[in-house]
Amino acid sequence: MSLIEILITVIVFVLSLVIGIYFAGIPLRMSQMTKMQNIIQQVLSVVCIVLAIVLFMLNMKIATLCVIFALCFGMFVGKIPPIHSWLLSQFPYMFLSNNDPRRKN
Repeated sequence: MSLIEILITVIVFVLSLVIGIYFAGIPLRMSQMTKMQNIIQQVLSVVCIVLAIVLFMLNMKIATLCVIFALCFGMFVGKIPPIHSWLLSQFPYMFLSNNDPRRKN
């Protein structure tokens, strides 16, 4: 692996980890999501799929696996109860629905 491939792999891993944590923070049911959460979720899903396909076509197998692993790991980490409650308390406008009583106006 060249230095550029390692750098791309690390950047892709961190980006996918953040996206996975975001996916863990938003509600799982579409009926509980706000319109903006739904749009962001769809856009990020397409970005992740396109990223994995492009990396696979560029024959960067490890970076492709890092995308998939980091998304799953981010979802797992984001669903740990203390981390999940911290996400909801720190970023209420990003993760809570409009009718949630924990959301401050």
